[in-house]
Amino acid sequence: MSGANSLIPVVNAPGVYTLTVTNTQNGSTATAQTTVLQNITPPPVSIATPGTLTCTTQTLALSGAPASTGFTYLWQTSGGNIVSGGSTPAPVVNQPGAYTLLMTDLTNGCTATASAQVGSNTTAPAIAAAAPQTLTCVVAQVPLSGTVSQPASGFSANWTTQNGQIVSGQNTLAPVVNAPGAYLLTVQNQQNGCTATAMTTVLQNIAPPVANAGPAPTLTCTQPQATLSAAASTGQGALTYSWSGGQIASGGNTLAPTISQAATYTVTVTDGANGCTASATVTVQNNTALPVAVIALPLPRTCARDTVTLNASASSSGPDFSINWTTPNGNFAGGQTTLTPLANAAGIYNLLLTNIQNGCTATATATVTEDLAAPNADAGPVQQLYCDQPQATLSGSSSTAGPMLFSWTAAPGANIVGGANSAGPVVNAPGLYLFTVTNPANGCTATDNVLVSEIPLPAFVPQLTPPNCHIPTGAIAFGPVSGGEAPFQYSVNGGQSFQTSPNFNGLQPGPYMLIVRDALGCTAELPLAIAPPFLPAVTLTVGPVLELGDSVQLQPVLNLPASQVADWIWTPAEGLSCTDCPTPWARPFRPTVYRLRIVDLDGCPAEATVLVQVNRRRNLYAPNIFSPDGDGLNDRFLLYGRGVTIVRSLRIFDRWGNQLFLNENLPINEESAGWDGTFRGQQMQPGVYVWQAEVEFVDGAVEIFAGDVTVYR
Repeated sequence: MSGANSLIPVVNAPGVYTLTVTNTQNGSTATAQTTVLQNITPPPVSIATPGTLTCTTQTLALSGAPASTGFTYLWQTSGGNIVSGGSTPAPVVNQPGAYTLLMTDLTNGCTATASAQVGSNTTAPAIAAAAPQTLTCVVAQVPLSGTVSQPASGFSANWTTQNGQIVSGQNTLAPVVNAPGAYLLTVQNQQNGCTATAMTTVLQNIAPPVANAGPAPTLTCTQPQATLSAAASTGQGALTYSWSGGQIASGGNTLAPTISQAATYTVTVTDGANGCTASATVTVQNNTALPVAVIALPLPRTCARDTVTLNASASSSGPDFSINWTTPNGNFAGGQTTLTPLANAAGIYNLLLTNIQNGCTATATATVTEDLAAPNADAGPVQQLYCDQPQATLSGSSSTAGPMLFSWTAAPGANIVGGANSAGPVVNAPGLYLFTVTNPANGCTATDNVLVSEIPLPAFVPQLTPPNCHIPTGAIAFGPVSGGEAPFQYSVNGGQSFQTSPNFNGLQPGPYMLIVRDALGCTAELPLAIAPPFLPAVTLTVGPVLELGDSVQLQPVLNLPASQVADWIWTPAEGLSCTDCPTPWARPFRPTVYRLRIVDLDGCPAEATVLVQVNRRRNLYAPNIFSPDGDGLNDRFLLYGRGVTIVRSLRIFDRWGNQLFLNENLPINEESAGWDGTFRGQQMQPGVYVWQAEVEFVDGAVEIFAGDVTVYR
């Protein structure tokens, strides 16, 4: 209830309601009662069980109850379809699905619903028509085969064709037909009237094969039998063959029979794909004429006649004959396909001549002999050349009977002076010499060689140990000797005297002639001089006077390469960048004498000194005017100088002694650290101001500087 303290409250439940009215002037009251009733009974809605949609029943009328003018009707569907009457008790529908009726009682506005499910049975039969057998020359009619997998029963079947021919069983699933064409099977489900169709095609194959008996062979000497061939026959499937005529040795029912008689043969071909047949013929001829083969007596083979011609030119020849030479123990040098081949070995040579037209053959044989006995060749003993024997006579010979021919050839580097076609030539160079003996009776040769060696002159590379600051005399070692014939003797005085030791010590500076002599008396000479002891020397120079804080690189001048110096020693270390290097940098703060001591690889020393002058005057500059107007030029007051480590402090005072500016530990020449002409952010008036600076120099000295500067605007 709402509005309980008003004259028009609102209630929402049935019952007895009491109104109490109070007089606010005297407190007296009065009451009255009323009763609120309730009608919320829903209508008694229901739907009769609907029928089923089929291929013959495509619409249904639903039936809602009660059917009265005291109610309204509203039909709705999920998945179905209402054709008409959606606001009546009996709508018409044409699709399966769920249908809901909403009924409203016009007396109290209450509603109720009911639902019904409309089903369908429109399943067409599930059928199939199998591919039938093909009509052929041996198959005149074939059965068709239809199958129905649904429904299992209660159906009818019917076959029809426009271009075929049904022999029997038109209203069964397996009729018999005898003509190619398209056949249509129609099956109807007698329970729902639905139908299905399937088509199959009957093919016909009565094309005959193509028979081909193949080319006509000829029977010859090499082919007394021949093979016929029907391989060129064609068909659709596997072919079978049947041959007849003449003499068939074997394979009369195969693709390629063997025959042994000249005659006409016929083949009948059957196509396994359709049983159809075709025939073809071929005629076989004879050819057995023999060729002629003959070989002339060949010459013997010798070293001078390496190849022998086999002459069979009197044999049958021409393009109709093939030539085939063979040998079991000889060798051909060419021409095996001609009637005049070349043989380069003794042996038996056979000629096979074949008539290409018929394969008939003829043979002939020839024997080749040879005389290839080589003579004896002996180049003689090994010879040797040396300094006193620059030439040698070789000693070649042959033990073969009869007059022989001799010749000598020299290998690269060797040399024959004379007698190259004799048994004993003269040579003057080491190397290999080839001796060739030729027998003029058969042209055969034999070779031998002899090596002529040369003992080279002795050679050596001496090693000199020169004198130095410690040992005033030198030493010479001849070292290993190449060439020559050991043992060796050695001399350093031009051969006036020799010794067996290659080492000579205690030699004074001066020229020497070194000689090595071998056991054959051959010598080698080499001049060598021992120089006086080398003493290192060094000098030092330096440039102009240094300003305080500047540096200079000390550059020593040597009489030997720097790589020959073992030690560099600089003193004193003060102001030097290094004390053991060749060219240190010096940065003294006062005039200093530097000393360099070097020691070479032989331990010999040398010394030099140099004075480095230093100008100790303080280089400090302070401008006497600046213009802090922001134009980027001379806007700050600062100190400039050289040799300064740091400006410990810079102070600015006005004429009354008030300090206006202080900056400590600022670098020299740094404009950003200077005074910009302001005090506490205010620009100072043009005028003269006093400055004071405490400056530390690179030599450690600290000095006070002061002056004045004018501010100009």
